[in-house]
Amino acid sequence: MYCSNCGQELNTNARFCSRCGAKIQNGTSNAHQDRKHEQTSIVCPKCKLHDKMEKVTSIVKSQTRTREQTEWVNEYYVDKNGKEQSYSYPRSYDVVEITDLAKRLYPPPKPQVKKFSGCLLILGIMGLCSGLLGGALVLLNIIIRNNYSDIGIELVGAAAGALFWLVVGILVFWAKNNQDKNEARRIAREKPLWEDAMRIWNRLYYCHRDDIVFDGDDIKNTCQPQDVIKFCYQPKRS
Repeated sequence: MYCSNCGQELNTNARFCSRCGAKIQNGTSNAHQDRKHEQTSIVCPKCKLHDKMEKVTSIVKSQTRTREQTEWVNEYYVDKNGKEQSYSYPRSYDVVEITDLAKRLYPPPKPQVKKFSGCLLILGIMGLCSGLLGGALVLLNIIIRNNYSDIGIELVGAAAGALFWLVVGILVFWAKNNQDKNEARRIAREKPLWEDAMRIWNRLYYCHRDDIVFDGDDIKNTCQPQDVIKFCYQPKRS
């Protein structure tokens, strides 16, 4: 027999709930609650009730919404008379609204490839272009002079500078290629773990009364809402 108010398991002859103190009315409401427990395969492991249970997937879906928001933007320009003018126009963008509970219950993020630094990539492109162009100019200068024995300190410095930037460009693209390979290996390693975590997340339940999350396939294992991601990445639990 269970208390109809808090779900505490009671003795058959109890007159008051030992947890919340609610009065037991001749066992009528508790007998009804017992039948509900018999008919329901999944109940909250803490309160032994199911009336405040909800799938985590449903909570995140229902408590996350996207709405369009519009704001007015001011732009300034100078007219043909040299006077500064302004005009306004509306700009719309999407705003995602999510409740605090849904944020805590959000699913494990999918592994994403880390992009190579854009600044380094630009440096590499500039290095390759500068090195190749500088080397071509040095070679062209030598050919025009038609005297390989009298290159001069200026051409030596230019050739060294071109070689330096060429090496910088090669090193940057080598680093990018190495990072791409490492990221591909990391994604291949983490994706199966994420897929297993998502399978666990899809079967989680949340009890609004006790503020706990539990696995629908093994209700003995529970966690706090803020620990959902860690909980999903521990498939083998005792």
